[in-house]
Amino acid sequence: MVKDALVSLWRSKESAALADFACSGFFVAPGLILTAAHALEAGGPLWARPKVDGVSSFLITPVPSAHPSLDVVLVRIEAMPEGATCLSPILDNSLPRELVLHGYFEGASEAGQLVHPLNFDDAHKHYRLDTKQPEGHSGSALCIGEKVWGMAIRHYRDPNIHRGCALAVHQFWDWLGPLLPESAKAEPPPQWDEWVGLARSRMAQAFRPKVFEKFAPTFSRHASGLPCPLAEVLEDADPAAVGENCVEALIALARQCHDAMLDGTPALTAKERTLARKSFLDAMGSAARLCLDPAQLCAQGIDPRGKLRSILDVSAFTVTGATLAARPAPQDSWDCGDKDGIPSLKDKHTEELAYELGEGDDCKRALAAAAYRSVAGPVRTPETIDHALRRSIRGRAVSEARAGRARMLVIFRQLGQEARAELQTWVSENLGVNLLFFNRPQSDTSTLFLFTEEVLLARVYEFLSQLNQPEWNPI
Repeated sequence: MVKDALVSLWRSKESAALADFACSGFFVAPGLILTAAHALEAGGPLWARPKVDGVSSFLITPVPSAHPSLDVVLVRIEAMPEGATCLSPILDNSLPRELVLHGYFEGASEAGQLVHPLNFDDAHKHYRLDTKQPEGHSGSALCIGEKVWGMAIRHYRDPNIHRGCALAVHQFWDWLGPLLPESAKAEPPPQWDEWVGLARSRMAQAFRPKVFEKFAPTFSRHASGLPCPLAEVLEDADPAAVGENCVEALIALARQCHDAMLDGTPALTAKERTLARKSFLDAMGSAARLCLDPAQLCAQGIDPRGKLRSILDVSAFTVTGATLAARPAPQDSWDCGDKDGIPSLKDKHTEELAYELGEGDDCKRALAAAAYRSVAGPVRTPETIDHALRRSIRGRAVSEARAGRARMLVIFRQLGQEARAELQTWVSENLGVNLLFFNRPQSDTSTLFLFTEEVLLARVYEFLSQLNQPEWNPI
């Protein structure tokens, strides 16, 4: 939790007087606190009081590591307080739509405050915020979900300018990174060429099985192992079009292969047809992710490599759109559905969980059944979730979470904080894994997509409809 990484800095070991409060800060590694450098200008000793208990004071190391030009400093304490956590950085140079400010005002911890970055002030090398935060908020963490994007440093002195100032982690990572232990290192967002290269490799792997040799009269192969239409699309990796063009090329290829099977051109066994279908699905999963901007995924707190945290708050465009972004193999979750009479793409692992708060047996059975469907992905949920099966569900869920794949996806309808906390606590205590929440924000999130999301999902539906025909699914 963000709050467990926060600290307040004081000029006295025990005083709670406003005059002795210096600024805010947060842990970025065990014993290492990031804060605003100008808060140390007054000189004299400083003590850090971690949010986890709010009482213990730790003397700051007298020789801090300051950035040579930016208003940021890394200070140390001798021991990491029990229960304290560290914030993982987001290294993204794009401007996020919104951030949550976590810090202290007049020495008291404040609830997270929503702020919006406006632009970059070239003259002063900092970002402008739409909120004029109090001076005590210098050193406060600016977060996206559970990760830190940057730090508040000060506000404009001119009383007519109601703006705050912030530094982004990417601005000072060259200085900060070498000072942190390996466990606190962060990886920058993948470059577009890396993103395309990964998709190309996965698609080539999908078309590697020998079954595709029987489709040789239908389509030719490039030296890369890809069907020529896909190889041609990927030669020009223009972000605005490459994902869309890959999706369209795969739809056309699937249709050609289907026509060939109808003609009897390739003599395929039932096993080969199933393998060809799975390979096409794997390729489409990679193509769909090419329609997402990896830098924007990072700005949303989503790891584009598909490694999910056990707790992750994601602003979802739609449920299926969210799983496109968050799953390493989204095609494993696709299911053709219907919404108000319009064919639509759904996520078959996602459950809209109906439950009543409390510890009743009905509530527990509903949650355990939802966990079973999410983690195991069965065709039919067992009528009885007994103790032995619950133990198995818990073991699988814990294993998934430890591997970075917290796959239990829940849509919630404006759950209050208490209801949400109770639901999270129950699942955590009984199943050993935290919930992955998706909600649909009011703001437009289409910037993540380089191909309009609604059109992308409709085209994937068309593709699935093609592969759901009997020729691909022999009995």
